[in-house]
Amino acid sequence: MKTHDLGELDPAFAGFILQDGQIVTPNGYAYPPGYLYSIPIRQQLIAELERERRTPRQLLL
Repeated sequence: MKTHDLGELDPAFAGFILQDGQIVTPNGYAYPPGYLYSIPIRQQLIAELERERRTPRQLLL
């Protein structure tokens, strides 16, 4: 079941729709609510991994 374009509620979401319990982007990618909730956690993980990568490490010989 498709709903109307979410752009009717907010122009920032023009082209997005709700379909079968997922939000579908204008280019066809579909995301369930659980994935959307995980985005901030994924961003935190990426930031931590980038910090670790920038931290100089001493090699043990």
